[in-house]
Amino acid sequence: MNESASQPASTQRLYQRLIQWHPKPRFWLQICGLGFALGLVAIACAIYNPDLLRPLIQAGVPLKFASGFPVIGDPIQQASVSQITVQELKQLMDDKATNFVLIDVREPEEYETARIPGSILVPLGDIESGEGITQIKSLIKGRQVIVHCKVGRRSAKSVVMLKAAGIEATNLKGGIQAWSREIDSSVPQS
Repeated sequence: MNESASQPASTQRLYQRLIQWHPKPRFWLQICGLGFALGLVAIACAIYNPDLLRPLIQAGVPLKFASGFPVIGDPIQQASVSQITVQELKQLMDDKATNFVLIDVREPEEYETARIPGSILVPLGDIESGEGITQIKSLIKGRQVIVHCKVGRRSAKSVVMLKAAGIEATNLKGGIQAWSREIDSSVPQS
């Protein structure tokens, strides 16, 4: 029995059109598979190091549409907000600068375990509910807002929400883990 006779007529027509369009349909499937695999690798790299996305965002590649998606959304948000390094924050503190307020958006139990000196606890949940935004507005009084969390994801999300509420804020790159690793090892990497 002929193999093509066992296939539905619509499938046969589709296959014939595909062969007329390009004699090697497997070639296109391989190209699509390769593109999909490269996309997965790119997503994995971006999750591991969100700074890899920063040049794309600065070049105008429209990635912000995906910032609400699970998995890839956090790195996109993290790469799209303004940031300050722990060394720059330490310099501000050493200079005894009073033109900034440092907001910790972690949970109270995390704050009790480890904190950067001078930080004020305003949990992300409070910012999401609007209560934290009101609290931050009462604290800033014309000062720069620097936001931190454990590694920078929650604080990046907070910076986006604060911006939507009319408050310009800066994310502390690497969060308290970077502070503990690079500035003060006595602070646990909570």
